Amino acid sequence: MKILLSPVSNDVHDAELKAVQDICALDQPDRVILCFPDGFSVETMPETAKETLLALKNSFDIMVTYSDPEKPESVAAYLKELRADHPDDVIIVNTLGGSAEEQAAILPLASDDTMQIILTDGSAPAAIPETTSALANASDVSDVTAADPEPDAQPEEAPVKSAPAQPDPDTIKKEAVTEFGKALLSELVDSYDYHGALVLSRKLGGDVPEIVPFLLEAADMRADGRFAESNQMFRRCGLEGIMTGQQSIAEYYLLLDLYVKQERYTDFLRALQPFLLEIMIAAIRKQFNMDITRYMIYGSRRWDENKLVLEQMTGKFNETFTYHTKPKPTKAGGYVTTAHLSNLMENLSVQRQHATMILDTLKLRLNAEERVRTLASYNLQGVTAQDIEKACACRPEDILTMLLNYVRNYTDITLTDEMVSSYQQMNEMIKSYI
Repeated sequence: MKILLSPVSNDVHDAELKAVQDICALDQPDRVILCFPDGFSVETMPETAKETLLALKNSFDIMVTYSDPEKPESVAAYLKELRADHPDDVIIVNTLGGSAEEQAAILPLASDDTMQIILTDGSAPAAIPETTSALANASDVSDVTAADPEPDAQPEEAPVKSAPAQPDPDTIKKEAVTEFGKALLSELVDSYDYHGALVLSRKLGGDVPEIVPFLLEAADMRADGRFAESNQMFRRCGLEGIMTGQQSIAEYYLLLDLYVKQERYTDFLRALQPFLLEIMIAAIRKQFNMDITRYMIYGSRRWDENKLVLEQMTGKFNETFTYHTKPKPTKAGGYVTTAHLSNLMENLSVQRQHATMILDTLKLRLNAEERVRTLASYNLQGVTAQDIEKACACRPEDILTMLLNYVRNYTDITLTDEMVSSYQQMNEMIKSYI
């Protein structure tokens, strides 16, 4: 005898019963057992579901049993009892019926040799092993007297059919964990957490392509400001065009942008001053055709006072009345500051020609340095976007925009829109390998 067992979910609907109807049409079971949840009532079913159930009852031998929805293992327990009561029958289980928890409880029984159950989703007739089929038909065959074969006739050997491969629960679990790990890896990359993604990729091991940990290590170096090492590692992977090239100033701007995206506002404020110095030096080089670094100690941002005296540059660092409220002599010595460079610009400027640049320089210094100095250098706790906005009436994104406009308007540093979106392009490239 061939028995079809189909769990039915709490919310009995027509599609679920039609799936049972399709399986019955393919496998033609001798008995259909519907396992409804406790408390089920036909009256609560939609009309279409009632019609499908009635059609099943008219065509097949329908038996109804009940399970506890709070205990999904109760369906598996009933299946064990069914096998004990029908040791020689073919038992087919509908994998499209019931809850996911009930199907998860049934799944391990499919790999139990003592159970010999067959799973089906109605897409094709259930693959019934030859031995099981023979057992199912044994009672019918015993009632039929076969004709005596001819003396010289040899019985034909029936082809041996192997049992269908049943899914291995451990394999299913491992595949699910791997898929979850890959999805989490993509989320970490999207959130610019390259170090976390690197650690996870190493844990996943052979489940991700070998190139992924190398790319994440290069991205982690880039996000840590180690531009030369990162660029070299991308080249080793054959991806020279990922970074902006040898322009460390452009990469540093992207690092400031990254700090804002990661909401690392304390790091953002503390990293602003070196960038301000470099873009002001670049502005002096372009606007006044002067390489101010020739008056600095080589390889540093400290003044060479002997050169300043010899070149009679010391007076160029005094403030004037044009843009300041009162004169304030400033002796250029020690480390280079934005105040030194701002005063120098004012002394070298032609009022009609450079007025806008001087005002933009003062505005940039005021918002990105002076007003947030306490937050950046004299604060023992983390900084929020609200703290920055309260201090200078600018959001961190506004400060980034001011920096970008200053670079594009007054310096020869290249910062295109494509370069600004470089990290997003890098993320998409890394995710394409996952």
